Amino acid sequence: MHQSTANQLMVYLSVTDWITSVTYLTTIPLNLYPRTFTSDVACKLIFFCNVSAFSCSLVMVFLVTIDRFLTVYEPFSTWKFTPFRCKLITAGFIALTCGSAIPDLLMAQVRVIDVQSSEANVTVKGHQCGKSEQGELLLLQKISNIFKIVCFVSILTCFVVMYYLIARKVYKSKQKFLKHHINEHSNKALDLNTRTTTLDDSHKAVNGTITSFQSNQVQALATAEDTRKDIRQETAVKQRKRNTTNDINCKITLMIFLMAIASIVSMMPYCVRAFVSGWPWWWELLNNAAAINSSVNPFIIGFCNSEFRVYVKSILRCRNVK
Repeated sequence: MHQSTANQLMVYLSVTDWITSVTYLTTIPLNLYPRTFTSDVACKLIFFCNVSAFSCSLVMVFLVTIDRFLTVYEPFSTWKFTPFRCKLITAGFIALTCGSAIPDLLMAQVRVIDVQSSEANVTVKGHQCGKSEQGELLLLQKISNIFKIVCFVSILTCFVVMYYLIARKVYKSKQKFLKHHINEHSNKALDLNTRTTTLDDSHKAVNGTITSFQSNQVQALATAEDTRKDIRQETAVKQRKRNTTNDINCKITLMIFLMAIASIVSMMPYCVRAFVSGWPWWWELLNNAAAINSSVNPFIIGFCNSEFRVYVKSILRCRNVK
């Protein structure tokens, strides 16, 4: 994968998360005026924008996961993401997710509800923003919910399959590296035995020559010491450089995996609630957990990027950023 492509997708994901966080603020009027919300247009826009934003955030994580899969597992050696393909595919998926939110736009409306006043013990009419439960719209709502559940399960299945294949590819690569490392040390050990045999032969020749015994012994000892130094240098484990291409790919893959887990966990209550009626108050809180998806991604990026952590710490401590 080109480094520019990775940065490009991460920028798209960051912008999508920022838009999602800002869009979620539009639900504040629904909580401030739960019984006196009268704007039908605002109700439709709030539902449409929130559903579109949450869906786009999940889809962007899915796209980055696909990019990781094509980079690490390499199922198609000749086909990878390019900057142009990233733009085209991202635009297509965003258009698809916004189109899937059109049923929410049609179903959202201001409903007239009965509000019980505990002080005056009377019932008054109130207005609440929600989804319609009428005949034709009710059928549309069921179809929309089924479509969302199918898409969610499909994405979840793709997540599991792709990360399983990535993990298997990484495991096989490590096993291949260890096997190569063992063979390399075996060859060095064989070379060591050959040098030792040659050294023993030279000692025998020295012992057979009485007149030059002392000088040849000193030379043999020097040769043995040089041989040991060469062997130590060849068999020493070299310190691996940090931030190599493989290290960066592993960190990016881990980061996207954590983002995928956060997206799945946060969106699961929202999708399950579609088939649950009369949910309790604690389930309503879980439904709002979808906003966690956009808020937790910066922390995941900071956890997997040491340079980013240093940058943030320098800003918080009011120090110069190098």
